[in-house]
This record gives sequence, structure tokens and C-alpha cells, in this order.
Amino acid sequence: MSSSFARTVLGPTAVVALLFSAAAASAATFQTFVDDEPGFQAALGSATVVRSENFATAVDQAQVAAAGASGDVWNGFTINKFGSGGQLGGSRYCTDLGGPNCVNWNPTTPRVPGLFGDMAPNAGVSIKPTVSTTAGMSFSFVDWNDGAQKSALTILASDGTSTVVTGPTNPDGAPPKTFGVVLSQADLAAGRYITELRWLGIPAQPQSEAVGFYNFRSFSNPRLESTTPRPVPSLQAWALMILGGLLALIAVTRLPRRR
Repeated sequence: MSSSFARTVLGPTAVVALLFSAAAASAATFQTFVDDEPGFQAALGSATVVRSENFATAVDQAQVAAAGASGDVWNGFTINKFGSGGQLGGSRYCTDLGGPNCVNWNPTTPRVPGLFGDMAPNAGVSIKPTVSTTAGMSFSFVDWNDGAQKSALTILASDGTSTVVTGPTNPDGAPPKTFGVVLSQADLAAGRYITELRWLGIPAQPQSEAVGFYNFRSFSNPRLESTTPRPVPSLQAWALMILGGLLALIAVTRLPRRR
């Protein structure tokens, strides 16, 4: 009695597709919190506040550093403009966020130093942590998405993946809120960290949005704090390494067998 079996060999294109599909499934994930400090702290776990910034030394009406230039250095992060096209005088610093030259139309805007973000379609600000151990960040904001969604926050991780956060839609004149973002516990355990917060106007809104924000805090990843920070390979790098091994395996299985 004879028996037979069928063997399916995936071609290189199929292998690449499977690899990138699997890689996408393991992309870094984030948890976000609005006015939920207990939930935010619980998600951070044992992470500790490593730096905070209240913009007390900001120069009133000074423009944020241009895109591509050396960023403005603050406690734990740098800020640059991203793109161009702001219609509200450009992103700038305010010594009085609720004063006449900043977010003065909202009576609940706090009278504290902060940043006036001019968010135009595909333009806004880029905030980058200065250390490779940042597990989470938080800040207070006012007038984000007042009346409708106008701008969104893109969060980038050290493995090259990103997540877009549209943020809450608030009525005109809404009081300030606090926003927090933290990597998932699985990503923290894998040694990933936040590399950038990119806040941009959305293309569907042709006009700029003004957002006031202040009271920045960044939180460390304890796993990385106790070791020398090493970058996590990107998904593409992992895929290419695995692809090389699989192609070698496919080549071996196609060799003629001795009888």
C-alpha cells in the first residue's frame, strides 16, 4: 500500500506578507486617560515621576523652535514646530495662558505659563522625550477639539509603531482637563518607550485650532531605568531577520532528496 502527502511551499512574497502581518499584531499599544489620574497611575504601576515642567522660564510670545531646527529644551523633553501653515500666529509660549495674547476667549483658561499650540492641517508641534526610558507622559490642556474634532495626537514608540489619539470633543468654554498616555504593561516589560508626541491639525478641518497646554510630566520605565537603554529593534528589522531564516529553510527543503 502506498501513501502520499501534499506539501505547500510559500513563496517569498507570501512569507513577507505573513511576517508583516504578524509584526503588526505585536505593535506597541498605549492606554490613554482623560481626567483619570487614579487610572493613569495604576496603569503606570511602579513607574515614577522623573521630570516635570511648568514653563515658568518661558519668554512671553516667543515662537516654538522651527521644524528641523534644534528643539527648545525643557525638563525631560524638547519641542519643535511640525510642518507649516498655522493661521493663528504660530505655536508660541505664553507667560499667562489666559491672557490677551493667548487662549483668552475661554474664561476657564488658567492664568499660568504654558504653550499656545497653533494646530493646522498636518502641522502643529512635536514633543520628544530627552531620555530613552519614558513609559508615560501627561499634561493639562484647554480648548482641544472645542465644538468638533480639529486636531489629533500621534504617539510614537521605540519599535517604530504609532497610534493616533483623536482626543475628546468638548463644548465651547469647557474647563481644562488632564490627558495621560502610557505604554501597555506588555510593552513596558519588553523595554519599549515613548519617542515622540506629535500634535497636528486634521486635514478635514481647513482652519487652525488653538490649544493651550501646560503642566507636563514624564514617567520612567523602571525596567529601563536600571539598565543601559538600548533601542528596541523596529518591526521591519525583526521581519527581515526572520525572513532571511525562512528563505534559507525554504531553499533547503527544495533540494533534491537522495533515494
